[in-house]
Amino acid sequence: MKIILGDNSIHRLKGFGFVKFHLDSSESVLLDDVIYVSGLKKNLVSIFALEDKGMRVAFIRGKVLTWPMESPMRDAFTLRSRIEGIYEPMEDLC
Repeated sequence: MKIILGDNSIHRLKGFGFVKFHLDSSESVLLDDVIYVSGLKKNLVSIFALEDKGMRVAFIRGKVLTWPMESPMRDAFTLRSRIEGIYEPMEDLC
């Protein structure tokens, strides 16, 4: 399979798996059914995919917040923060 990005570049799909990444709060989040695409220099998280996994997502005051749909917003955690006009890429995947 191949993935076509917004700039019309084409990248090969290498596989599916899971990733665990560290949040600003020092907590970790595990995402499954993640697509590995060779050639990408930065990691991307799909808001659509988070919603499909039962998460709510909000962009508030330069932060991306997410929390389980069945939980109140007070349970939200910061997924990413905006730096210099963009939400920093997911470089800390492990």
